[in-house]
Amino acid sequence: MNVKKEKINTSDVPNSFEEALKELEVIAAKLEAGEVSLNETVELYKRGRLLHDFCAAKLEEAQLAVNNIITDDNGQPIDTTPSDLRRLYNLKNKLN
Repeated sequence: MNVKKEKINTSDVPNSFEEALKELEVIAAKLEAGEVSLNETVELYKRGRLLHDFCAAKLEEAQLAVNNIITDDNGQPIDTTPSDLRRLYNLKNKLN
């Protein structure tokens, strides 16, 4: 097994959701390849967890932003679950 030692940064947060997702994909590929030491695996897992939490927070922020944009006739946010969005899309098509 060809093991290359690499220092994994577990403290820096990415600049964007997309950047974090790309890094998560790289980490997953390294772990799936199985060519990292046990210590590096642990470090990659720590970094992956940090990136996961970052992405989850960004997705939650986006959901809140969408909820603030989509409102009903009374100005109340409409739940934006996929079934509700489908219902709104169907209603819009019926009105057109």
